[in-house]
Amino acid sequence: MTNDDHSELESTEQRQAVRAKAQRVQAAQKRWRVVRVSILAVLALAVVAAIIVAVTLVVSSAATKPAPVPANVVDDGVQIGASAVNLPTSAGNGTLTPTSAPSTAAPTTAPVSVVVYSDYLDAKAATFQTGNASQLAQLVSDGAITLSYHPLATLAHKSNGTKYSLRAAGAAACVASYAPDLFFSYSYELMLKQPGLDDDGPTDDDLADLAIALGIPNQDGLRTCITNATYEPWVKAATERAVEGPLPGTKATIGELPLVLINGVPYVGSLDQPAELLQAVMAAESKAYFETASPSPSSTATSTPTPEPAPAPEATPATEPTPATETTPAG
Repeated sequence: MTNDDHSELESTEQRQAVRAKAQRVQAAQKRWRVVRVSILAVLALAVVAAIIVAVTLVVSSAATKPAPVPANVVDDGVQIGASAVNLPTSAGNGTLTPTSAPSTAAPTTAPVSVVVYSDYLDAKAATFQTGNASQLAQLVSDGAITLSYHPLATLAHKSNGTKYSLRAAGAAACVASYAPDLFFSYSYELMLKQPGLDDDGPTDDDLADLAIALGIPNQDGLRTCITNATYEPWVKAATERAVEGPLPGTKATIGELPLVLINGVPYVGSLDQPAELLQAVMAAESKAYFETASPSPSSTATSTPTPEPAPAPEATPATEPTPATETTPAG
């Protein structure tokens, strides 16, 4: 073998060694790429799984966490006390009091229950509230009735997407929590300034300004409550409960609003006639009195038997008269 042949052989071996090394490097790089892709895929799956778990936990927590309930609420209704029936000066329809038809109930008769279900966007509900506010205020002040309001959001879809019905009810719930003595006045103002159907309605700041104008003490807290929609979830839930029924303490269900229950019986009188509402309250008071009065003795009760008359005593036979002794004539 010549030197040239030997050199050529060494060059071939070197090239083969370099090629083999390059192949090993390429194989190692390919394996690393596969491993890296696998690791990235596993990490991606882990991230997706973590996101799914987190979303599930958030949704589950939101679904199981009860909505915050405003203060001064019983059975989804805001109770109106005697100190909470001060009306704004705009409520000038006067107060009606019975003059010719006083109640026949005894002074100890329990107050008549008046429960109002209404939507702040419902025109008929506004007619009832603005027409009867002073009469209701007087009856509450006199202790003749207990009064509660159930703000509903059945017309939340009728405000160009702004959900005014829901927002107004949520704002009223905030007032019930922060200044319960002003709830009655605030509800009156909301009804008095009611927007039309399919209008945007007042903004949240407008609703807060309306409440603050009535003299709400904690203005910042109230505004935050309204703008953060704190009680809107409660309004939604309360509306669903009312629509599904039955309503608390009665077999009645929500139909046309407003629904006014007087001792559990729907009021069917005129919505804008305080005298008719008064008569309905008086009738319910009288009915409750007579139903709770002492019942009269049952006609079927066992009566004391009348004693049979004693038989008349037998007559004693008359004694025959003794014959008179004959007188001996004088001789």
